[in-house]
Amino acid sequence: GIRHGESIPGIVARGVRRHVLVRTTPVLQAAGVKIRHIGLSQIATHEELERLAFVTRCPPNNLIERAGDRLIERNGPRSYGARFGRLVIPRGYLEFNRRRIGPVTLANDAYHRASWMNLLLPFCPESFERLIDRCNHCDEGLGWFYSQGIGHCDNCRRVVAPSAEPCLPKDLAEDYRMFALLSSPDAQGVEECCAQLPASLSGLAPASLVRLALLVGGLMQPDNVSTSARH
Repeated sequence: GIRHGESIPGIVARGVRRHVLVRTTPVLQAAGVKIRHIGLSQIATHEELERLAFVTRCPPNNLIERAGDRLIERNGPRSYGARFGRLVIPRGYLEFNRRRIGPVTLANDAYHRASWMNLLLPFCPESFERLIDRCNHCDEGLGWFYSQGIGHCDNCRRVVAPSAEPCLPKDLAEDYRMFALLSSPDAQGVEECCAQLPASLSGLAPASLVRLALLVGGLMQPDNVSTSARH
């Protein structure tokens, strides 16, 4: 079944592998979905997701309720945000092209988390390991074109090893998990976080709270952090 917080491309990739297919592109073609790769299915239209659900044999609402609504801005098609429930996330904070994974987390439950698409999160909110998007064996980037398995490299097909970088310090874990919920492309997670906030913050928009957290985090660094580099 579909897991809590699972991303739409992760759902499709698992379905493709379950049906012993190699590439994910034929699934998009069969569904008539005109996106370059399944990573972008996280912000596909409801109509596209209905067709994709038909091909992958899952209830349409399982995909639609997880999707973000793409919001085109004045600067053109490359500059947009995506609305997930009450939270609007700028395009620059979302990773649709690369497949970011937490190998330690996958070893316990092998599905792709929507929170891993959030570039504001360098660590997995579950295992607190450093997220990675390249194979440690062949140094190829992880993508969404093949279906070797969420934790496998598309190129050499080997299981990607955990990052050698240090994990998040334990004393930051609780606050980090809260920020991960607040800023995640998962409407349910955003509401879970907001329900835990003090009453004095309950009236603020989630996006305003995310910006505030980033601003405060930047001010606490020993060196100046520009707005463009705060993530």
